[in-house]
Amino acid sequence: MLFGAEGGDFLARAVPAREELGALLRATKSEAPDYEGAIQRALDTASRVERQVLQEEEAASRLYDRLAGQPAGRWMLWIRNQAQFQTLGMLNLVLREAKRTRRAEPSRSEELSRMALSILPTLSSALYGATILRDRAALAWGYLGSALRAQGRLAEADRALKEGENLLPGDAREAPDETAWLRLFRASLARDQRRFDEALAAIYQARRLFRDLEDREHTAWTEVMTAEILAARGDRERSVAMLEAFLARVSPEQTGKLIYLTAVQHLTFTLAELGRGSEACRWMSRLHEVAAVFQDPLNQAR
Repeated sequence: MLFGAEGGDFLARAVPAREELGALLRATKSEAPDYEGAIQRALDTASRVERQVLQEEEAASRLYDRLAGQPAGRWMLWIRNQAQFQTLGMLNLVLREAKRTRRAEPSRSEELSRMALSILPTLSSALYGATILRDRAALAWGYLGSALRAQGRLAEADRALKEGENLLPGDAREAPDETAWLRLFRASLARDQRRFDEALAAIYQARRLFRDLEDREHTAWTEVMTAEILAARGDRERSVAMLEAFLARVSPEQTGKLIYLTAVQHLTFTLAELGRGSEACRWMSRLHEVAAVFQDPLNQAR
């Protein structure tokens, strides 16, 4: 995967190739069709762009520290005026960093998301494809919304997520990765706003999309989030049953320690709220056992 879980396989999703293929097939429909030639030309285009983006990402890895180390005013000027920063490879790298830092360093993730949004207008849709750039823009707004939510700036987060959601196609199958992430971020924000029905609708959709994408990690994460939202809504018994079933079938090695820890943490607290003290104490021991692998486990699990 060239772009990671958010982007998918470039050869499968390369818009210039797909658009060229459609145009060629329409043009040859009433003539002697050369479908094999059209397909080959489309694949050649995709391969050429993929090679270029790989080269851009290699260059971006060398330039990133210099760009990201500048104050906002300066990096905005550099992006606007220096072609070496105006590439899809640089955008991909910045988006990956925005995603990576969104929990532990939300203010940094906010800055990187804004950096990605500054790079996007400099990119050529003729070269990279309008749909690829649209999907990247949706992710950038999504990461920005997530970072703002983590800082407690809920109204700003809502506006950012709406910008990203407005970019998504009506059919989630056209952008499943991006739609899954935006729905996940919307669920988190709606939970914090205590709009629990909206949060549940969003997390259910995110879970279906991550499952269809065979993304086991984030499918598990949405399951834990669903239980958390149910508890916040007051449906604690259902939340406990869901978390107990989840923890009975997974291990930290299967889900990742952070997801497992978060599930145990929520189960412990919910049992305590229900007055089921002995069960809560048993899970508290498990919580400390798993949390030992983190320097600041409870903050990481938030």
